[in-house]
Amino acid sequence: MKAVADCTIKELEAALTAGSVSEEFLAACREDPRKAAARLVRRYEKAQAEHERLLKLYAYEHAAWARGHEIVAGVDEAGRGPLCGRHPAARPLPAEAQRLEEALGEGPRGALR
Repeated sequence: MKAVADCTIKELEAALTAGSVSEEFLAACREDPRKAAARLVRRYEKAQAEHERLLKLYAYEHAAWARGHEIVAGVDEAGRGPLCGRHPAARPLPAEAQRLEEALGEGPRGALR
């Protein structure tokens, strides 16, 4: 790829949007005097930070998938403080909903759907 200073803003945007870039390229973009280049770098860094946050957020799900579990669902207590005890609520991930329905249909609780 050509030097960052020789790239148009569209070319920089395409390179940063395409995915991971080298530290050297990112450092050169940070040194670029154009305001649009600085905006693109901030947007890229913000997207990378969000990606890292989501990886941490879904650490348990990824660990379960790595162990071979195909259906992974989260459980949470519904509401701030239920009046009549705990009310757990669970929902499968949308991509797994169909397989969960099929699995429930094969077991003894399948009739409860």
